[in-house]
Amino acid sequence: MATTPSFTHCDADALPAETTAASSLTPDRFYKLCPGSHLLQTADNESTSTTTSESTYAPFGQPRCGDGSNFSFLASLPKNTQAYSKKIMIEFAGGGACWNQVTCNMQKSQLTLGTYLNNFVGMSCSQIASGMKSLGFPSSMLCDRQIGNTDFTEYTTIMVPYCTQDVHIGDAPNVTYGEEEDVVHHVGGHNMYRTLDWVFTNFPDATDVFLTGCSAGGTALPFAYDMVNEFYNSRNNGDGMANVNVVMDSAVYLTPSTFLENYYNNWNPATMLQQIGFDDTFDSKKYDEDFPNLILDHVLARGGPMLDWGFITHNSDPVSFMYYVAMGGDADETKWWTEMKDSMDLQQSKHDNVEFFVIDGNGHCSFGLHLALEEDGFEEWMAPIVSEDKSVEGNSSGSTILSNSTTSNTATSTTGAPSKSPINAPIADVPSSIKANSTNSLPSESLLNYGSDVQTTSSSAAVHLEGSLSLMLLSVAFFLRSIV
Repeated sequence: MATTPSFTHCDADALPAETTAASSLTPDRFYKLCPGSHLLQTADNESTSTTTSESTYAPFGQPRCGDGSNFSFLASLPKNTQAYSKKIMIEFAGGGACWNQVTCNMQKSQLTLGTYLNNFVGMSCSQIASGMKSLGFPSSMLCDRQIGNTDFTEYTTIMVPYCTQDVHIGDAPNVTYGEEEDVVHHVGGHNMYRTLDWVFTNFPDATDVFLTGCSAGGTALPFAYDMVNEFYNSRNNGDGMANVNVVMDSAVYLTPSTFLENYYNNWNPATMLQQIGFDDTFDSKKYDEDFPNLILDHVLARGGPMLDWGFITHNSDPVSFMYYVAMGGDADETKWWTEMKDSMDLQQSKHDNVEFFVIDGNGHCSFGLHLALEEDGFEEWMAPIVSEDKSVEGNSSGSTILSNSTTSNTATSTTGAPSKSPINAPIADVPSSIKANSTNSLPSESLLNYGSDVQTTSSSAAVHLEGSLSLMLLSVAFFLRSIV
């Protein structure tokens, strides 16, 4: 006999997702929705509540944060209620990662949802954008703007917060770190899966889906993309009815084998890899440094050439470089950028639907629901990627753009040659403070959070990390490298 889902893991002000239909929500305001626990099918085909042991969860268990606290996502319908069920924008938040006692202690405040999310509840996109701008923050709520011929005010907006420190792909509850036996729930995969399940249930016939995210949120997008594409274009329609387009900002492309061999399994990403069609043949390659490229190749091939991908990066990214060093990579930013360029060139050479926007300068997380990327040429670059009309032509002077935000602030093709030419953008001029190996002082965890406490330092609204912040981040990287 079927039982009712349990919502004991929900905040009092959150609506239970399983019993809240999107059609019941008032348009143009954000709601806080809690997936709660969900049901599984037993061998005798009876539904039971997933309040039993973790091992019985199929395929994922109780959504929650890394410290065991409650998880919720946010949803807002557009003003145009006739369009709400057809067009969806999903953004995955970033905020660092952790994989052992030291890194998880440093990121402890990121193992629970920030209270800032409560400020969104009951507000419209335009109200949030206006409020941020009045405080001097370079906000650009995507659900309140139009890019090219794509009017995001007609999209249902889903925000997936981040509080598990596993780039949204973990299936590892009750991980114990260190002698103090600190318990961390790396269950980002549970949270992603249950959020997407609500989307699929409430919007089964979507025609346009746009996915985006920064940093850890961007790193999760290949997994989200594959599940979204599988539902709308493979499992559901079968003949490619939905546009599923992606813009990744400051995602982790480079993952040293030291990290993959020693710590990747702490998140148990195997369940999510199985969800996106990885089989045992990939197991022998999971410790290779090109494994992230292997994942991208896999999902891009499954998605098809008409579903567009855009990647945004800086040629000097103190946060990404910090994690690269902490994960076991060489503490050489020039080498980091060279490997980044090689990785980008590889993807562009293999996939016609991949485009890059390279910003000349120091920065991390420049675009998204909260952040306004106003580099010259950016909207022209992005418009064909997010276009609902795939007959729209892309950038004619070259698919990869180098926008110099520190000097002329003018976007140009990296070579002026035809599309898909190699990326020849040099590494940015790096302040001496970034290159310094200082003390082992740790920065505030919020510095690694999604855009928090980061100020703009140029005429561009791209987020730039310079000076003392870069020094602190690099200090952390050298410290972590010494103990890995």
